[in-house]
Amino acid sequence: MASSKGYLEFVMDQLSSLGGVTYRAMMGEFIIYYDGKIVGGVYDDRLLVKITGSSKRLMPDAPVEIPYEGGRPMLMVEDVDDREFLCGLIGAVADDLPEPVKRVACYRDLMEEYENPIEHACDMEEGTVFIADGWRRPEGFCDSAWETVSPFVMALSHGAENLYDGWMKDKRSAMISCNDGFRPVSFLLEATDEDAE
Repeated sequence: MASSKGYLEFVMDQLSSLGGVTYRAMMGEFIIYYDGKIVGGVYDDRLLVKITGSSKRLMPDAPVEIPYEGGRPMLMVEDVDDREFLCGLIGAVADDLPEPVKRVACYRDLMEEYENPIEHACDMEEGTVFIADGWRRPEGFCDSAWETVSPFVMALSHGAENLYDGWMKDKRSAMISCNDGFRPVSFLLEATDEDAE
């Protein structure tokens, strides 16, 4: 059963004081983002949020629900009418979630010694979120960096786990840096249960 636009609009209105809350339609349901992070969604007219330390602490008795067949378990928000609680919950869940662009380094000593001057070399900023669908490069993602990370994105998007034998705490993730030796960018890659449009 698809979710109604009316219920989504009610949820979005409840979260309006936060600012930075957006949504994206997906197969009759709605993914909810806060500051670019997927925090939950509206599924079958239920508001579900990701299971994090904060969501479990704030809703210790919340029902664990599956958003759709094959999806990861999430917590159902039962007190949607409490605007203050809801905003606090979404903010706390977002704070628990990692930033996909984790670090942007810049080795100026190496640049001065070896690099020909390049104008506008890198636009990546820490905290930037990209959503990829297999081999398709997300809009705004550096071409060169994509050549490095795309094999890992493809593997994770097709269900690969435990890359490099338990290297990552989350078995459905990887930490990969781009191939720029002067200003490398580290990306946290995470598999999601959402389809990119």
